[in-house]
Amino acid sequence: MLSMGNSQAHPVFRTTDLVAAVKTARRLLAIGDPTDAEVSLEATVSEASELEMLSAAMPTATAFGCGQSPAIQPSASSVVAGPFPIFLEWTSQPLGRLEDRFVAAAGKCPATLVWSGVRWPEVPALRLSAEEEYAHVSISINSRQIHWDEPAPDHTVHIHDRKGVHLRAQWLADQVGLYPIGPPYLAL
Repeated sequence: MLSMGNSQAHPVFRTTDLVAAVKTARRLLAIGDPTDAEVSLEATVSEASELEMLSAAMPTATAFGCGQSPAIQPSASSVVAGPFPIFLEWTSQPLGRLEDRFVAAAGKCPATLVWSGVRWPEVPALRLSAEEEYAHVSISINSRQIHWDEPAPDHTVHIHDRKGVHLRAQWLADQVGLYPIGPPYLAL
């Protein structure tokens, strides 16, 4: 799984429309300074058809198969034949370069999009200084949590911040007309 330090994930939006989830994440990112931001993507595929779709959209993925080392070519026929599940990841990519292709190919796979490196603004009224280290936005695709513990037919957008800091997530959500929809949890 992608490392997010010890950030706390605050769920703020849930929908069956993955495109709407990405638009919401981008609205949240626009509140901060995304100059140094990047996106990382990961998915677990259980069927050859899912792997073929994602491999076509993301040919430079790093793949981990059952008992296999990283850097498998996901489009190789030996991988497509299994064994499944296969874990795919693309890390530290420029913003806007891969997200839409990934979203179009994700299908029913549990997956996560994480935008990191954004800088949350200072909020003097709440006595919050600017934050970069734990400033992330993520989408749990076909799952309620980024750890894929709760498979679901929908997608959840999360705001990340330092563990124990709840006011910033509430403030950020409010800036785009949202509010926390569940308790925060440790994102790791």
